[in-house]
Amino acid sequence: SVEGDYGPAKRSLKTALALDPRYAEAYLQLAVIAQSENNPRESVPLLRKALVLKPSLSTAHYRLALAYRKLGMTAQASQEMDQYSREKNDEAAASRRDLLRTLGTSVRTVSPRLP
Repeated sequence: SVEGDYGPAKRSLKTALALDPRYAEAYLQLAVIAQSENNPRESVPLLRKALVLKPSLSTAHYRLALAYRKLGMTAQASQEMDQYSREKNDEAAASRRDLLRTLGTSVRTVSPRLP
């Protein structure tokens, strides 16, 4: 059964939450399991909790959009997909800044100094 496949993972995630109830990624992973079990309604409160704890968790916005869409909540799905896009754009911009900072350091390191 599907429950048999995910049972150990669910128990581990619930144990992690018992130790640290602010572990947003554990709520996200429980929601992913719920969605894998074709239970979008169960995933919604888990995803909302993950986002309360970590609003920038882009994957949670994406998963919440999928759940809302499956539940026929198209306005909410659209809102979450927009938020997901904003978060992904922010992540991409941060990655570009980090890359440019790294490249700038590398260029300065290997460039000969002029008198």
